[in-house]
Amino acid sequence: MEQEKQRENAANKEALGEAIIIELQNLNQRIDTLERKINSINKKTDSLWVKFKKRVIRMSKRNTFFGRMLRRALKAYQLGWRWLYCLWLKRLKVQDNKIVFMSHRGKQYSCNPMYICEYLLSAYPGEFEIVWAFNKPGRFKYLEEKGIKVVKKESRKHLRHLMTAKVIVTNVDFFTYLPHVKGQIALDTWHGGGSYKTCGFANAQNLLTARQRRHFKRLYSKVNLYCSSSRAFTQQTIRESRLFEGEVMEVGMPRNDILINGGRPDITEKVRAYFGLEESTKIVLYAPTYRSEQEMAEMAELDIGGLISALEDRFGGEWVCLFRRHHLGKMVREGVLSATEYPDMQELLYAADVLVSDYSSCIWDFSLMYKPVFLFCPDLGKYGDARDFYVPIEEWHFILTKSQDELEEKIRGFDEAAYRRGIEQHHRELGSCETGQATELVCERIYKECFAEREEVPQR
Repeated sequence: MEQEKQRENAANKEALGEAIIIELQNLNQRIDTLERKINSINKKTDSLWVKFKKRVIRMSKRNTFFGRMLRRALKAYQLGWRWLYCLWLKRLKVQDNKIVFMSHRGKQYSCNPMYICEYLLSAYPGEFEIVWAFNKPGRFKYLEEKGIKVVKKESRKHLRHLMTAKVIVTNVDFFTYLPHVKGQIALDTWHGGGSYKTCGFANAQNLLTARQRRHFKRLYSKVNLYCSSSRAFTQQTIRESRLFEGEVMEVGMPRNDILINGGRPDITEKVRAYFGLEESTKIVLYAPTYRSEQEMAEMAELDIGGLISALEDRFGGEWVCLFRRHHLGKMVREGVLSATEYPDMQELLYAADVLVSDYSSCIWDFSLMYKPVFLFCPDLGKYGDARDFYVPIEEWHFILTKSQDELEEKIRGFDEAAYRRGIEQHHRELGSCETGQATELVCERIYKECFAEREEVPQR
């Protein structure tokens, strides 16, 4: 009797266990079904939100009253939340070894910031936490192999790094909404040497409204350290155009060190290999400055065939033209090899035998090697009226041409000795500060700012 009860209890327990397992399985199935429904709703919601944002952006681009108002509202919203977020981040402590970089508003890993970054990585391995911000960070993930943190420009991560960095390095401008951080160094290397086109308060076009003046004051007040390529740049661009009264390191631009020091045949070989050029082929680099679409449509085009023919007549050999578009421009040329996507402009300058440009500051960089520079300026009158120059272009000592025929004529009549004398005079007049050691000197200064308690800077 007792054994039967035990068997019956065991059977009941087994049946109860099986029933519980079945119920749990059913519950898991219902949970899975519910999760799928929630995920489906989230996807639909996300899709609707994405569609809504895209529609708002499209509407804001319309040249209508509502479109203009919507653009202003979106800009105010973006600036507002970033400003408030940065104010909240001020409570965080500055990290002495953190440096945040950005080049050409997050478009590139290039120019002076890149050369400074590369030197820091090689000269002081493991000493710094280095962060780079990009518009499209996915394209620069390869930098993580060097130990560089890559973030989305103006994302929360980027803003957090900006507010906790000891040093910020850029080659354009800083964000107007960034609050002052005590003890932080904001270094602007700028992206052009010499002193040619007016900007800021020196450009009459930028002084039309009180609102613009306030904007420039906020913009330029974020910087507390510059590096300069010439005393003319220091006085005209930094002091007068930007009303800056702080410290300027007159040591030259880091990106120009390789042009001054030379001795880098590997760079020439690298450029030639990239474009598939023979060792005997000579390179003319065509690198005009930025123009709007309307300005491009009104400007006479450079005849590449005529240019190559004139170069072959004067210098001999076989020539090829590399075309480098301004990073903000949309100019497209035929009959050339496109060098716009090549990552380093300075390497292109190093490898080139002749430069054809106009009002671009790359003429200063190229002149440091005393190679021929020809200015092709068929729109000089209109461009000069719109932008203006610190010194008349006729006094720059480069070979100025205003038409295709004049360009070809002056190429064929190029006098190397007279040209070199003119460039040497140009460097004296502008008060060149190029030392060939700018990268090292700037990086030593950064090291001292970050590690003030250390008595000596480690030697490379």
